[in-house]
Amino acid sequence: MSHTKDHCELFVEHRGGNMAKSTVPGGTFRTAHSGGIVTEIGAQAGAGPAANEKMMKYSAGTRCRASLSLPIIRASRSQHRSGTLTVGSLLSVLGEASFGWALVVLSLVNLLPLPPGFTLLTAIPLLVTSAQMCLGYSSIRLPRRFADLRLDHVKLRRTVLRLRPLTRRLERLLQKRHRYIFNTKNVRAFGGILFAISFALFLPLPLSGWFPAISLFVVGVGVVEEDGLVAMAGLFFGVLSIGVTGAMLFWIASGAEAALN
Repeated sequence: MSHTKDHCELFVEHRGGNMAKSTVPGGTFRTAHSGGIVTEIGAQAGAGPAANEKMMKYSAGTRCRASLSLPIIRASRSQHRSGTLTVGSLLSVLGEASFGWALVVLSLVNLLPLPPGFTLLTAIPLLVTSAQMCLGYSSIRLPRRFADLRLDHVKLRRTVLRLRPLTRRLERLLQKRHRYIFNTKNVRAFGGILFAISFALFLPLPLSGWFPAISLFVVGVGVVEEDGLVAMAGLFFGVLSIGVTGAMLFWIASGAEAALN
């Protein structure tokens, strides 16, 4: 198709890397997607002032911003191709010393399709991370045994894409605010609550793991983006998950006691 100021060509990079295009009136734009995620938008050279103006309106209207999912998918794909995809290597690309990215990645690990009771292993790195926050560590120091835990790129990618309805909503809300909760004096209390949520995840109760894992994921996103409101929302749902886990434990204990009597 010829490029004119009356048409706009949208070049879309789909999950497999293939290119597709569609047209809208009013100029020439270029946009890149990954799994439906807008990552770049811009007017091509020679599109004219009208096209540039429409591009800015389109960008503002769709709230184009850095995707939460894309860095994880890209880093996972790159390391999968080189055969080095582990928890530690993924964190080293995203932000090796970042508690926020550690919460995001480690909670995703616990959302992967895993055998029952496997959270007894996969929740331990989250317990270590939150304990280090509680103890006042300035950065995460993940033991090598957990850092070398290998990941399945296909399962990780599917999990990230399944969370797109959640991350898409978060992307619309995220902004830097209430950053005082990330101050050093608040980190210990913050870490203590995260440790309790991680312990609720650690307990191998049926159908209970996804709630604390998603709560920790939301908290991690809030920390990465320095959005205290989102982080506090994640903490709130995490505390609810602790209540749900406690209720399940009480129900199981009551049932066991009744059976023994």
